[in-house]
Amino acid sequence: MEEQQVKSLMYSMASALDFLHKKGIAHRDVKPANILLPYPESIEGAKLCDFDLASRSKTDYRGDLCMSSPVGSAEFMAPEVVAAFTACDDERVRYDKSCDIWSLGVMAYSLLSGKPPFEGSCGKNCGWDDGASCDDCMELLFHAIQEGKLTFPEDRWQTISPDAKQIISTCLAKDPSRRPSPTQMLANPWFRDALGKKTKSTTTTDGLPNDVVVIA
Repeated sequence: MEEQQVKSLMYSMASALDFLHKKGIAHRDVKPANILLPYPESIEGAKLCDFDLASRSKTDYRGDLCMSSPVGSAEFMAPEVVAAFTACDDERVRYDKSCDIWSLGVMAYSLLSGKPPFEGSCGKNCGWDDGASCDDCMELLFHAIQEGKLTFPEDRWQTISPDAKQIISTCLAKDPSRRPSPTQMLANPWFRDALGKKTKSTTTTDGLPNDVVVIA
């Protein structure tokens, strides 16, 4: 996708997450497959959908949403969610709604470069790249996510702006506390020209902003 298209899409998704997070809701499965595009061949009007894994749990002493159930799609899991997924049965690893910001960063990276930022491949003909399950590939993917070594190969990123790389880098910070909130994302310089094209988010009759649609 062209950078301007990705920018517009990310602005819509950050707006949707801004609404959800302020309501104490974490989506927990932000990925391209959960974006509804109402118009053919256009990203205008993009909506975040599929709230099957969304969580509205108790908050910690800082008011942050705390979760421990390891859910989500493997390539888009944040390191702390991977830690919860791989933890022993008697060990509870908690994480908060900043896992959505990580997933948004993975999505932006993938759409701009055509490849995910973190991959796992066992090198065998296991069918992993075609959607098949492979424990070895999954383990390698999880290791890459938790290691968190983010690179921007020149052959895929030479035409992408520094602002795009900067916002992706902050979204993919290993430390959840160093990731921006959706509100902070929307104020990022990368979205400067997107602001002139988008009006303030309006709401539907059921109280949801137009960037969010609930599809069970």
